[in-house]
Amino acid sequence: MQIGWVDFSDKDRQKALEVLKMGQVQGAIDELGIGVIRDAFANYFFPGTSTVQTRAKYFFLVPYIIYKECENGKNISLQAIRNAIDAHERRCAETLIANGYTDGVIGANVLPDKWVKRRPSEIYWNGIKTYGIVKMDCSIDECITIAMRSRQRKERMKNDGKMREENDEGSSDDTMGQAGGPQLWNMPSIGYGEWEKQLSINLTQDEATTLRTQISEKAGGSLLSYLLRNHINVSEIANFSTLCAVLQTKDDLDNEQKDMLRLADWFSKLCYVTRIAYNMMLGTVDAEDEWEKRPKFDVPALRLEGRQNLSQIYHKLNLQENYRNRKTKDYLGKVIDSLCSKSMDRLYTTIRDREVSLKGRERAKTLHPEDYHGGETWLGGRELDYRFTQTKRMINDIYQGEENNA
Repeated sequence: MQIGWVDFSDKDRQKALEVLKMGQVQGAIDELGIGVIRDAFANYFFPGTSTVQTRAKYFFLVPYIIYKECENGKNISLQAIRNAIDAHERRCAETLIANGYTDGVIGANVLPDKWVKRRPSEIYWNGIKTYGIVKMDCSIDECITIAMRSRQRKERMKNDGKMREENDEGSSDDTMGQAGGPQLWNMPSIGYGEWEKQLSINLTQDEATTLRTQISEKAGGSLLSYLLRNHINVSEIANFSTLCAVLQTKDDLDNEQKDMLRLADWFSKLCYVTRIAYNMMLGTVDAEDEWEKRPKFDVPALRLEGRQNLSQIYHKLNLQENYRNRKTKDYLGKVIDSLCSKSMDRLYTTIRDREVSLKGRERAKTLHPEDYHGGETWLGGRELDYRFTQTKRMINDIYQGEENNA
């Protein structure tokens, strides 16, 4: 059976994609269905990020493009502006590649023959909203509509001979009225001008400063903001677990953040153990060796604190008490009980039952290990990253923008 929908707006499209996603089996990165908790932690520590973000520059390239195409009087409808934005994003990628930039340029691997399915505007819009770069909590289509109305209002005023003169601050209605202008965006002044003349994937000083400021204002209590505020050298921090260890020693990090880091690191190690066992069940090469090096839990402590940690995670992350979340919590509780019993058979049964409940018997890999036995491809990931990799890149882009242009 094929499913489709009429795509009236990006908000309708996103809702439809979310509904379809609910019917899909868990992907290779989430074979055992812990993504809800993983993503909740990631949003708590690093709001506005996603696993498909590449470079911080896109937090401004997207608004620049949207503003310019909304200002273009040739684009007289929502769909026309949408098409123009898509084409402009592709042209920017081609220009960046021609200018010698490929690292982190969206589309670099498929251009010039093809274009990406997920556009930069789709990938970065949530972050653009989260950091207040767009001043309203709106979808892209709603943003375009607001800008179109602003442009039409300005055109009517011009036709009626009622254009306002420059105000006392020197800002002209040409800037304030076109496509929403500063009324709609928090972006450097170059975004209203000739930003494409020397297009680079690197942040300018103004862009780096603006992004740092917006993160501080809109996500000031986050771990992302803390790292920027204290100019932590994230390049020296290999992974999230190391980050947790480093930050536990910081006196200026509040106890709530430290406790969340503790819970996130504990949850990551718990999931890692299940992922090793999962690969052992499939006969993945070196899985048994990795089991010998697995994170070790003190059984009495795990028996005493394991379910308490789960309850704290659900409470602190405000996870809804719906069927899906209850089933995940029940599964993790059984993992804890299995580890406390030191019974591999019990752990295998817990993992197998979980996978069957997510995928069904035909698609559950643990019911068909002969298809994977001895495979070299590790399935399901290892310790959780919580988007720290993407966050490191963003922070380093900001540092570079500030330092190279200072």
